[in-house]
Amino acid sequence: MLERFSILGRLAIGFSTLLGLLVACAAVGVLALNLMYGTASRAVANDVQLAQRAGNVERLVLDERRFEKDAFINLADADALVAYRRKWEETATALEAALASVRRLSLVDADRQAMAQIAEGFGTYRRGFEQVFGRIRSGQVRTTQDANREMTEFKAAVHGMEGAAEALNRAAMSRVDGVTAELAATRASASWLQLSIALLCLGVGATLCLLITRSITRPLGRATQVARSIAAGRLDNDIGVGGHDETSQVLSALKSMQAALLENELNAKGQISAIHKAQAVVEYGLDGTVRAANANFLALFG
Repeated sequence: MLERFSILGRLAIGFSTLLGLLVACAAVGVLALNLMYGTASRAVANDVQLAQRAGNVERLVLDERRFEKDAFINLADADALVAYRRKWEETATALEAALASVRRLSLVDADRQAMAQIAEGFGTYRRGFEQVFGRIRSGQVRTTQDANREMTEFKAAVHGMEGAAEALNRAAMSRVDGVTAELAATRASASWLQLSIALLCLGVGATLCLLITRSITRPLGRATQVARSIAAGRLDNDIGVGGHDETSQVLSALKSMQAALLENELNAKGQISAIHKAQAVVEYGLDGTVRAANANFLALFG
């Protein structure tokens, strides 16, 4: 098959194949780097941000509960009650902003469900606190126990809000912790793939080297054998020409040369035979003795 191509063509095929495999190996490395960069970027831009903002949401939820309790404990002190109510409102505003900042991130379904639960629980809790605080201001609720009792019907929403905030933070931290394992897995996969391609390059390179070398040396060896045979006087060598490459051209030239030499030899033998038939030929030695004579000479001179 390779005999159809020139030696330059064979070398070009071999080097092109190896170059293609090397490019594939480099492409795998670049792809792995891009995947690792994408994973790290996503972790920094989304998962780490989500963990930070989820932690902030959880902290603000706890602050809301703390200011609620401080307000109920100090409901007899009007100034302290107003101060804690103001802190509660400021924290509620900060919590709404924190929830909005979380929604701007790329969230999975579990995150969105947690956010919906936090928002729903916070809305119920806020209405309940404002309702109880209004009763405190109107004098309907006078003690801390009464205020806590009034908030009892909103406890389920409060606990759901706290649990959802904690779950969101825990899930975000878990994804951040998983980034290291994901990067390690990507690196391991890319390394194995690059190693596989490198071994493939080695195998293909060795095979191509063997095939190309044999496709060149075997015809050249045959050409050398034929040339030596012709030099020894053998003109009946079987010279097969099966390709169009340089070595086939050498064999073709040797075949043509052998045919020309054979034709010249036959012509020479024919001429000698004609001379023997038409002329009297004698061969003398240096001492004058007859060494050989043809039939015509013998017929003439006895």
